[in-house]
Amino acid sequence: MEPTIPSRAARVLATLVILFVLAMQAQAVIPLRRLWPLLGYPMYRTAHYAGEAVHRYHVFATTTGGAEVELGPDSLGLSFFKHLYGPVEALQQGDRARLATFVAIYEKRHGVTLREVRLEDRPIVIGDSKVTEEEPTTLARVTLEVGAADAGESATGEAR
Repeated sequence: MEPTIPSRAARVLATLVILFVLAMQAQAVIPLRRLWPLLGYPMYRTAHYAGEAVHRYHVFATTTGGAEVELGPDSLGLSFFKHLYGPVEALQQGDRARLATFVAIYEKRHGVTLREVRLEDRPIVIGDSKVTEEEPTTLARVTLEVGAADAGESATGEAR
């Protein structure tokens, strides 16, 4: 059986579809800002432009001694993304049980007891020639039960 050759109309249609797709991809390379509604690549969809605020989330805690500490990725032994999708997301969603895991990790690693944990957004604004910091905003605050870990309970007050 001999292969069939597509008709001229089918070849023209296939060529037009291919050219359309290539043209759409070329627009991703050309800086057209927000004119690209179909672009779903993570590399492009989180792009920031002059005048936009870039959110930077920081997790802070207060110890029972009154000291303020930052629960950053390094202090918890996490990568940037594990920190973002771990304690930061737990605070954003109000998930006290998941937050308790990270509190326990910090307390064990640093030998302190935490009384309160809060999430702050410390955005920066990208300008044409400079980057400026905006005022920090507290997005979430969780008061922990002090001594709960010693009594066999988690930081949420639930039995382990």
